[in-house]
Parts: sequence; C-alpha cells; structure tokens
Amino acid sequence: MQSADCFRRERHFSENSNVLSRLLFFYTLKLFRRGRDKPIEEHDLYEVPSKFKSHQLGDKLEKLFREDTGTCRKPSIYRLLWKAYGIQYAFIGLMQLFARSISVVSIPLLIGKLVSYFVPEQTHVTKQDAITYAILIIALNIFNCLYLHNYQLLLTGLGIKIRTAFCSLIYRQVLKLPQEELSGFTAGKITTFIQKDVRTIQEFVKFGNDIWIGLVQACLVCYLIYIKMGVGAFSGLGTFVLVLPLQIFVAKWAGKFRTQIGENCDKRIQITKETLSAIKLIKTYTWECVFQNKIQDSRKKELRAIMRLFIIKTTVTLISSLTSRVAFYFLLMTHVWMGNYILAEDVFFVLCAFQKLRQAFNVIIPKGIPLCAELHASVKRIENLLVMKERESINKQTNCLKPSIKLNNIVLNGKQLTKEKIDIFKPGLTILLGVNASGKTALINTILGNILPTTGEVSVQGTLSYASQEPWVFPSSIRQNILFGEKYDEIRYQTVLRVCALLEDLTQFPKKDQTIIGDTGFNISKGQQARISLARAVYRRSNIYLLDDCLMSLDPSVQEYVFSHCIKEFLKENICIFATHNNYFVNRADYVIELGDSKILATNNNLVLENKTNKIYNTYSYINNNKLVETEEIEKALQIDEGEALLKIKDTKPKANIYTEKNNLGKVDARCYKQYISFGGSIIFTMVIIFFAITQFSKSFSEKFISIWVNIDQNYSRPKNTSQSTLNNFIQEHWQMSTYFSGLILIISVSSIFTALIFFSFTKRCSKNIHMQMISNILGAKMDFFEKNLFGNIINRFSKDLTIIDEEFPFVMYEFIEFLMTICGVITLIALSNALFLIPEFVLLIFLYIIRYFYLPVGRNLQRLDSSTKSSIIGHVNASIDGLVIIRVFNAERTLSKEFDKYQDLNTSASYTSECCTRAFGFALDIICCCFIAIIIIHFLFHDTGTTVGDVGLSITQAMMLSSLLQYGIRMLADLENKMTSVERALEYTTIPRENNAGTELEKWPKHGELRYENVNLQSSSGQTILNDISFTIKPSQKIGVVGRTGAGKSSVISALFRLYDFNGNIFIDDVNTKSISIKSLRRSIGMIPQDPILFSGTIRSNIDPLGQYSDETIWNALEKLQISPSLESLDEKETEQNIRFSCAQKQLICLSRVLVGQHKILILDEATSTVDNESDAIILQNVFDNFRDATVLIIAHKLERVMDLDKVMVVDKGRIVEFDNPKKLLEDSHTAFFKMFYKL
Repeated sequence: MQSADCFRRERHFSENSNVLSRLLFFYTLKLFRRGRDKPIEEHDLYEVPSKFKSHQLGDKLEKLFREDTGTCRKPSIYRLLWKAYGIQYAFIGLMQLFARSISVVSIPLLIGKLVSYFVPEQTHVTKQDAITYAILIIALNIFNCLYLHNYQLLLTGLGIKIRTAFCSLIYRQVLKLPQEELSGFTAGKITTFIQKDVRTIQEFVKFGNDIWIGLVQACLVCYLIYIKMGVGAFSGLGTFVLVLPLQIFVAKWAGKFRTQIGENCDKRIQITKETLSAIKLIKTYTWECVFQNKIQDSRKKELRAIMRLFIIKTTVTLISSLTSRVAFYFLLMTHVWMGNYILAEDVFFVLCAFQKLRQAFNVIIPKGIPLCAELHASVKRIENLLVMKERESINKQTNCLKPSIKLNNIVLNGKQLTKEKIDIFKPGLTILLGVNASGKTALINTILGNILPTTGEVSVQGTLSYASQEPWVFPSSIRQNILFGEKYDEIRYQTVLRVCALLEDLTQFPKKDQTIIGDTGFNISKGQQARISLARAVYRRSNIYLLDDCLMSLDPSVQEYVFSHCIKEFLKENICIFATHNNYFVNRADYVIELGDSKILATNNNLVLENKTNKIYNTYSYINNNKLVETEEIEKALQIDEGEALLKIKDTKPKANIYTEKNNLGKVDARCYKQYISFGGSIIFTMVIIFFAITQFSKSFSEKFISIWVNIDQNYSRPKNTSQSTLNNFIQEHWQMSTYFSGLILIISVSSIFTALIFFSFTKRCSKNIHMQMISNILGAKMDFFEKNLFGNIINRFSKDLTIIDEEFPFVMYEFIEFLMTICGVITLIALSNALFLIPEFVLLIFLYIIRYFYLPVGRNLQRLDSSTKSSIIGHVNASIDGLVIIRVFNAERTLSKEFDKYQDLNTSASYTSECCTRAFGFALDIICCCFIAIIIIHFLFHDTGTTVGDVGLSITQAMMLSSLLQYGIRMLADLENKMTSVERALEYTTIPRENNAGTELEKWPKHGELRYENVNLQSSSGQTILNDISFTIKPSQKIGVVGRTGAGKSSVISALFRLYDFNGNIFIDDVNTKSISIKSLRRSIGMIPQDPILFSGTIRSNIDPLGQYSDETIWNALEKLQISPSLESLDEKETEQNIRFSCAQKQLICLSRVLVGQHKILILDEATSTVDNESDAIILQNVFDNFRDATVLIIAHKLERVMDLDKVMVVDKGRIVEFDNPKKLLEDSHTAFFKMFYKL
C-alpha cells in the first residue's frame, strides 16, 4: 500500500529542548509564532517523538500479550496494562499524591491564618506573620502551577502510548484471525474498538490515579476539618460518606449503557459503511429511504443509551455538586446549633477545605466512577477480540526448487471434494472447470489455507500468488496497487502492464499509473479493477499462481489477450491454476480438473492431458474455426507506444497522504454555533440559559450570605457584647440566617436539576437532528461527491466526530456555560468587597484574551488535524478487512502493519503536539492568575481600607477559586472550540449539494418504453470526457446489446439514463425529457440488474423487497423461476455482511429477482452475467426474455454470443457510438468494429 507519510518532517520540538524549556514550555513558542503567521497544516506536523513510535509500542505490547497467552491463562487487558505500564503509572500516582497532599494541607490552614489577621481587635497574628502566610500562599500557587501542567503532560503522554499500543495490537490481531472468527467482527465493530473503546482506556489513564488520590485527599481534608471544628464536623462529613454508595450504585449502570452504546454504534457504522459501498446501486433502486431508516433505527437505540448514560453522569455530577453545599450547610447548622460563633478563621478554613473536597466529589468521583464502569465494558469488548483463536495456515509458503500441490481425500463441510489423490508438480496451466457453486473457490481457498478441511491432507510447497474472483483494490495509486509492497522492477513492471492489457487504460488517465483509485475502485471500471488485481498477482515472483475466475469481468478481446499473453505465456514456467466456468479455455490447458456439486467429477489421465479437446464445449456457435484476425493484429489493437505509456513518471517526490482532508482554516465560524443551537431549538436553548443564570445567582448569593453571616457573628463574638439582650438578638439572628440559608440551598438544588435535564435534552436533540441531516444529505448527494471523498474520511465523520458531538461536546459545553456564569458571579463578589479590584480584574481579562489569541489558531488547527488524520487509520482498517485474504496470501501482514503504524504516528504527532500546546496555554493562564491572587493579598495587607473580615475572606477564597476557574475556563473555551471543529466537520455534511429531485411525478410511466438520446455529453469530475455527443433511438420492446472495450463508456450510457451524473444534451423516454421529471420517479420506472451482485446484511426478503411492496407468493414465484428457491429455507433467512453462503451466481440470481417481482417497461442488464457460468447465464437471460417480452431491454455484455439474437447491437468506443445495427448484419461486413471484436475471441 501507499506509504502513509513520506514527508521529511522536523524533529519534534519536545526532543530538542533543555530541562528549563521543558519545565516552562518555552519549546512551544516557535509553533505559536508559526501558527500566528499562517495556519498549521498536515505538512507542518513534526516527526512523532521516538517514545511514541507505533511499531515500537505495538511490538512491546504484542510480546507481552504472547507471553501472557503462553501461560494457558485467559488473556486479561488489566494484567497486560499492569505489565506494560503499571510501575510507571504507579510512580506518577505517588508523585501526584505527595504534591496534592502538600497543597491540600497547607493552603486552607494558611488562608485561615491570613484571614484571622483581619479580625478586629485580634492580637495573636502579627503583620509579619500575615506577610509570611501570604508569601507561602503565593509560593505554593506558583509551585502548583509549575508542577500541575508537567504532570498532566506526562500523564497524557502515557495515555497516548497506551492508546497507540492497543490500536496496533488490535490491528495485528485482526490480520491473524481466521475468516470464520472474523465474521463476528464487522468493520464497524473494529472501528468502534479503535475510535471509542481504546479511547476510553486512554481517558481512564488521565483520571485513574485521581480517583484513589482524591479519596486519600478527601480523608485528609476531613481529618483537618474535624481538628478545626470538633464533633460538629461529622454532620457535614457524614453527608459525603452517605452519598458515596449512592454514587457508586448509580454509576454501575454506566457500564451497561456504555455496552449498549458500543453495540448500537457498531451496527450504525456497519450499516453506514455497507450503504456507502453500494451507494450507486441504492440510488439506482431509489432505496435511500430504506437505508436511511435502517441507520436511523440503530441511531435511535444508540441515542437512547447515550441519554441514559447522560442521566447517570448528570446524576452523579449533581449529587457531588450539591453534596458539597449540603454538607457545608449541615456542618454550619450543627456548629451553630451547638452554640458556637461563626468565626472568620474557622469558616474560611472550612470553605477553602471544602473547595478541595468539592474537587474530589464534584470532578474526580463523578467522572471516575462512571469511567470505571465504561472502562470495564470497553475492556471486555476488546478482550472478546483478543481471545479469539488465531488462524492456523495448513501451508507455509517457502521458496523451493520443486513447487507442488498435493490433495488427498479432502472433505469440506461434510462433502467429499476429492477421493483420488491429486498431485500437481509440473509447470503449466491447470484449468479448474465447473459451473458456479461447484466448489472451485472452496478448493482454491483450501490450497491457500483459508479453509481447513474437515479431513484429508493438503500439502503445498512453494510461494503462492492469488487473484480473487471479486477484484480487490485499495485507496492508493494504480502503481501501489500493483506493487503491493514488492520492490519496483521497471522491466517486470512494464511487462506486467503489457500482458494485463493496462497500457491503453493508463493513457486515458492524466496521471497515468499515479492515478489514485477510490474506495472499492469507485472511479474505475470493473474490468480495470480485475486487471489491476491480476497484475498485482503476476507481478509478485511466486512458484504457484491461483487465479479464481479473474477474467470474467473483461470483454472478449481483452479476455483473449490477457489469457494468451499473461496466463499462457508470462506464467508458463510456473504452476498456474485457473478456475473458470468458461469451457472455451479448456482446449489450451495443460491439465484439467472438472468439478460439480462440490466434488471433483473428472480429471484427465491423472492431470496429463492426452486429448486437449476432451470435455470442451464450444458455446460460441457463430465462431468460425479459422481465425480471420491474427494474434499480431490483436496485439496491435491493444498495445500502444511503450515510450508514451510506460512510466515516464518515475515518482521520486514525496507522496502526500491520500486520506488528507481539506480542513477549514482559522477560527470556527460563529455560524457553526448558531447552526448547532438551531438544531436543538433556540427557545429551548434560551430556557437553558435562564436556568443556568438562576442557579448561579443562587450560588453567588449563598457565598455572599456566608460573608454577611460571618460579619454578624464576628460582631457578637466581641467580649463587650455579652448582655442578655445581645444574646437574645444573637439567637434570633441565627435562626433567621439559618432559615434563609436553608432556602438558598433548596433553590440551588432544584434549579441545578432542572438546568441539567433541560440542557442534556437539548444536546440530545442537536445530535439527533445533525446526524439525521448528515445521513439524509449523504444519501441524497451527487455521485461526484463519492468520487472526491474517500469512504474512510466519510466514516470518520460518522464515527469519531459524531462520538465527540454525542458524548464529549455536551459536557464541555455544559461546563463552559457553567464557567461563564460562575466567573460572572466571582468577579461580582470580589468587586462588591472592593470596587478597586475591577481594575486588576480588567487587566487580567486583557492578558487572558491575549494568550487566548496566540493559542486558539494553533489549538483549533491541531484539533482539526487530530480529527482528520484519524481518517487514514479508519480507511486503512476498512481496506485491510476487505482484502484480508489477498493480504495473507501475499504475506503482507507485516507490510500492512507497518503502514498502519505510520498512519498512527501521523495522528499521534498531531494529538501530542496539541496536548503540548494546551499545557503551555494552561501554564501561562495559571501564572497570570497567581499574579492576580498576589495583587489581592498584597492590597489587603498594605492598604487598610476598613474592609470587613468577611469580605476579606470572601475575596481571597473567591480569588483562589478564580485562579483555578479562569485557567480551567479558558482551557474549556479552547476545548469547546477544539471540540467544535468536530461539529463543524459534521455540519459540512449537512450542506452537501444534493441531487435535484424537482420535476413531475409520473405514475404508470413509461407505457411503451421508447428511448431517445440527443447529443448527450458527459464528463468526469476531473474534466475527462466520458460520453462524446452520442445520439440514438431505441423503439419500444426492442432488445439492444451494448458492447465495447472495458472503459469504453458502456456503463456511462446507463449512468446518464439514471441521471446519476449531470450531463449535457437530452434523453427522452416516451417523448418525455428525463430532466423534466423527478429523479425518484425516473429511477423507479427503470429496472436494473447490476454488474456487481450485492447482497445487504438482513433477510432474503429485505434484499429483494425492502419496501415491503410484494407478497410472499410473488417473491417465491420469482425465486422459483430462477431455480434458486431450493437453496433457501425461508424469506426471513439472515444474510451476513460477508455473503459467505451464496456463490456469485446465486447472488446475481437473487439480484435478478428484485426486478422480476416488479413490472418495468425498461430493463437494464449492466454486464449482469459476467460473473456467472453458462448455465446460470442462460437462466438469467431466459427469464429476462420470458418476463420482459414487451419491455425495452438494454444488455451491456462482453460475451458477444449473447447479443447475437438481439434486435440491435450498439458498439461503444472512447465515449462514442461507432456502430448501431443488427448484429448479424454487422458480422457480414469484415470492416465493422463489431466484426473485429467478435472474431478476436
């Protein structure tokens, strides 16, 4: 495959820096300057740091995994994590425990002592003591600032290592699973493993240590509060203890819902992938609504599970948030009821300590407990893959002087395939002859080792090469598809292009063999795919070549050329087994094996053919035994000047990653936010903001209320206020204050619950509507869109980006709105204590905005790159699963794993660089906030303004909160915008240009089936002419054959009829211009049997009649006519994604039944019989002629004998119609193109 990343990149800045630069994040300044001058793009990314190299991390984890599985124990991811990273993670945790303990113990005590200095008439704290306390508070804040961000970067780096290692291990394991085991793991499920489950492990790494450290911290703080407040502290602290089991109980459900989300997401992504792979067929049948409903059904289940998970997470968060306030309320009430004064030092010590408890119970535990449940669910899902038994090949490919294949007494699925011993050891061509479903592919797969026989002996000596019946190409250049990891040999490469008849095709592409092939070969013809797949097989130097009916998609002249020059001539010195249902080739085989009903019916003289004409059935009744055209003329027709076609482009320049997406540059447009809100409803969002404001007002007022209460009690606690009347007033005041405070706590609790419920209902509505619009637009998009966008990129938006919109963006948005409300409340409270503080607050906000100005351009583009470079990984995984058999035959697992690792390295470079910049940003914010705290403390110490002790304590505690709030909030703003890039990418798909469905809706049309083209021109999206001014008329009920060389434009004639592409000119059906009627009405009126026999996941019924228009009797009648009903037990029989059960011919017959159940006046067969044997071919055509006797039928065919009995034949060449007449009449003239094509068989 194509190299994932061939650019020569700079060494990562983190590896070029000294200790001081790393500690203070100076190494990021160069990137910030670059990001200010121009947007950061993919080519600006650094080389991934050596410690994050995917292949190294994957090798290490795979080695430990092999050691673990070798102990006869069931593999455990927890055990694997501990062995690989446990000691390092534990060391980081102990370091964090030590640092946090210092902060938790010291800061509340120091603030309490500092505030007590401002109590009127106190004498136990001198000014020198207060200055010392102030210096220590500021120093501890600076230390926390230096330590915290380096700790976070270290922890995030470890998480990236674990994510990278597990993704690499999962991919390697997929390549090793047997086909029958892998059938339970769809591409959608593998994508979910990499996009969601491994990400959950990474998220746990960030918070795992904080869970147990938070509990230790909570215990330490509780002890300090007990020392300070006495037994009254138990009423408040007991509240925390009582709600903890409730939190754990509620959070247990998170794992259950995480599993449901994963399963439904797997299914949704799989259906989406299946839909995209067959989008042309779906549009032709107008089945868009069917597949949209299937996807939406999975989506509804997924959203229900997501909403339940939101409720769980919100419940835990609200319990934690309210618990800290309720606990403080109970502690304060108990302290008052016990007859104590509310002293400033005690209250603000407790407030500061409760901020630490709030961090543990509001952030760590709410995130930690559900995350533990989600982690367990994700680990179990990944373990289900890792415990699968790996593939055991029955043959090991080795180079040898005497290659051979030995088969003896082979039994497959209860059927005996061989009774006699078959020994193939001589070079030459062995034809494996048999009708469809006779066992040819099963025998080849047995030789390959993909199918293990029930009993019998299979021995293969030598190296293998393989070309499959269904050609496999992957998103890369034509050259890379052929080389497939082999070294480039110019002479052999040019020879392979010649013998596979690819030279003329290359001249049609502006970039020759550097032309990029889209997903599933979307932008090239089926015949070109087949020849590229064959070229890959024969380019590889092997002893044995296995070709499974790989010529069936070629037209006769090209088929003859490739057979003669490639199979017979180029491979003559090797063992070549060619499976086919075409008897025509048998007379040129060295050996013949005939199969039928999954058994070997006959071999000829132990595979030494005495009479080469034995068992040859000449089906071409019109062919003269004397060839009128010599082989030299055929070569002349198919070859062109080698100096022109053979690779002038020796591409030595670095190649860009083919999955590179065009990202938006600059900041996220404000319209994206408006559009997101509009998907949820502007009125609902307004209600959300109102409830947020009510909640925050209640919280801020409760903080100010405590300050007022402290001032009142501080006044009563003076020695002179000891009279009885004063005491009575004190008691009365206490009861009033207690009542007011209780009401405030109740208002905060109720408004918080309503705010969360309304908000997450709003975000669910947004997610639902965005996805609905995305899938609707994708299914309604023009075909040009799918030629320009790789499926991996599209799937990435429906997996990673949609996951962020569903699960991450709502919480980020919730926390950011809460931050905005809180910051307004904090600034207001500080300003109320002293209006002069508005000046440093204003300066602070200016500095924060400047830092944000430098960070956001870099941060948002790095986030976009993190998202877009994931497309490479997803696209590579999907392509690998589709071509797994070929990958294994070519022993390309290691090559593909290396390429996967390169794609991962590119993504890791983006994500780690983004994290470094985020940490540098946070560090700068914290330093500025430390300065703000210092200004406030210094102001109170050296400028006595007569401020009350309550206001001093409130200002300092709020400033401490502001420090963490501002750096947290600005990071949340950056995170919001970073996450918004995923929303932006998803919203792009809500504005895709759709097919114009405007026009008249016609019922029971057409009535006659007359078809007329007038000056039709069609161009590809790159500007290449495909149809060049074609005009013709087909009368009602005529049967027309359309023939021409592969890539001549035959299928494009039909694409224009279905209006799959915009074209110039006019097409009329029954004198009605097709441009004047709706696309849906047009496509419904035309029957179509496609070239590729595609069956979808689901039942037989849903494959034939997904709209539910026909009765069971009608469907069974159609299946009986096609002689396929005996192989079916029920219409509700399930069909799997891999379509393992049915042969190519059987799948094509089921596809034919789709048009048999309907009544069409126009029917198109787009090379519908190219994949089937002569018997199935006859069944299909006979049913077409019997059931569509009065219909107009167009048959695109490369089996020219099949068009001889038709009314007319249309010869297409280079987008033009060169001939259009009766086939027999054309054969009478030796100068006609049809004559020359016919006799080149």
